[in-house]
Amino acid sequence: MKGVPLSVYLQGGDATRADQRNPSEKNREQPRIRVLDRVEFQGHPCIRVRRETSRVRREYWLAQDRNLIPVRILSFNDRGTEFLPCAEAVVEDWWELQPGTWYPRRATIKRFQTSRFRREEKPVLAWRMDFDVQSVELNPKVEASLFSTLDFPPGTSVSVWEDCKQVRTYEQE
Repeated sequence: MKGVPLSVYLQGGDATRADQRNPSEKNREQPRIRVLDRVEFQGHPCIRVRRETSRVRREYWLAQDRNLIPVRILSFNDRGTEFLPCAEAVVEDWWELQPGTWYPRRATIKRFQTSRFRREEKPVLAWRMDFDVQSVELNPKVEASLFSTLDFPPGTSVSVWEDCKQVRTYEQE
């Protein structure tokens, strides 16, 4: 999903490929996407959407009162169990940047040890990453080069990939 808006990602593989214009994605499995139900999470009314392939299933809990930003994401894979997630991401605090425009202020991602799921039937934490946003600016003025120029420090090993194949590796001078 790197670089693809969530609204496009939840439309499926064809929309994702069209957005990225990436022909190497043609043979990928088409995901199944469906709206499951409406639930409440941390006081937020949510629409629960599932996106799944044969190997991975994700549930996005889209907060209706927060611009449909996911307030919770559960990930399941074929190495874990059907009911215990291998990862969970949760927004814990929000900023209202202007009336009706929300941004996650604090969030946590937890990854669980799927190898221990079947034995212990409960999540065992592998690692946790906390996010704490210090500032947000609506409509910031930024240089176009921020999105078009890559500047690697000298000595960085750089790999160039095209069509899912590594075509070149070099050390930045």
